Amino acid sequence: MYSAIPQSLDGVPKKNRKVNVKNSPIVIEGDLVLITVTESAYYMLQVVDASGSPLQTLFKDTWNAGEHYVSIENVTFAAYNYLVLTRNGNILNKVKIE
Repeated sequence: MYSAIPQSLDGVPKKNRKVNVKNSPIVIEGDLVLITVTESAYYMLQVVDASGSPLQTLFKDTWNAGEHYVSIENVTFAAYNYLVLTRNGNILNKVKIE
């Protein structure tokens, strides 16, 4: 499990973090992001702003198929931030932080 680097942004309170988009491989519940991947490959999970510019990388490495957790305990999200999951450089999913 990898931990993200803290970033000082005015953002969403931790206890209110929740993203669960139907058919999305990304689920956020509190201080954890659950990522479900269907194949072994190189994955990257990033926080990006509304224009798509990366703000920070939460994970980048190879995952095998299955469920993986990434801690976001020390991460503060701002309004209009998104989590973007890529596989081998191709965007798989983008979800807005609520």
